[in-house]
Amino acid sequence: MRAKKWFAGLFVVVVLSVVVGGGCSRARELDKRALVNKIQKIAKLATVEFRLRKILFAKKEKKFLVFSLGIATYVAWIEPKIEAGIDIDRIGERDIVIDERLKQVYVTLPPIEIISYDFNEEGINEDHNLTTGRLFNKISLEDREKILRDADKDIRAYLNFLDIEAEAQRSTRKYFGKFFQSLGYKCAVTFKDEGKPLIFFDMSREMEESQGGEV
Repeated sequence: MRAKKWFAGLFVVVVLSVVVGGGCSRARELDKRALVNKIQKIAKLATVEFRLRKILFAKKEKKFLVFSLGIATYVAWIEPKIEAGIDIDRIGERDIVIDERLKQVYVTLPPIEIISYDFNEEGINEDHNLTTGRLFNKISLEDREKILRDADKDIRAYLNFLDIEAEAQRSTRKYFGKFFQSLGYKCAVTFKDEGKPLIFFDMSREMEESQGGEV
């Protein structure tokens, strides 16, 4: 069975949680510790949501000796959802530099991570007009499962070519810019490990940190 797959579209939904107001009122000088705490309380993760449309196309030819028993085809599409952002809890005082004279704040943030990946296998849509089978050659359940596994691998391998990092960085800069502007400061944001392959957010790390004080 040979399979071809391609992306038909990329839909970007920016999810920007901005909570400005309360606490951290404009003051003559910013306190780093209070500022870090405020940022962590405002948004644990600033996220960008990507919706993809993945087209699935496969065909399978079955032969008996040198005789073809026909070619079966399979056509469908699936719409995975991906969220990328920053683990705000990893920001410390050392990552913030404040220039009171220029009213400028310099923030170094952790790298963008894939924080949520939903392949949405249950939402697959088969094109019954283009999906065909023959009496002795049909697309089986095992064939469908292999097509979906291959599609999942393709999507994961393709994430670094979908402008996810750049889009997440733009939304994060916008978020921080609005926040510090409300305090009367300009903000310059840089990211650690910029340009490196995206990694998946480690949920076990979050669980360990949340259970750190438990016996």
